[in-house]
Amino acid sequence: MTIKFKTKIDKFGRIVIPKKIRNDFGLKNNTEVEVEATSDNIIVHPNPQTRL
Repeated sequence: MTIKFKTKIDKFGRIVIPKKIRNDFGLKNNTEVEVEATSDNIIVHPNPQTRL
């Protein structure tokens, strides 16, 4: 299943991941994620070592 959402980057470069997605992936405060930058995409992966 693919879920798309729009968000804005704040002045500190932060984005908000919607609560439902955070809950679905077990992302809590201070959970590490991996950010992958390709030539045309930015992908955020849950870090399997810190995931529930």
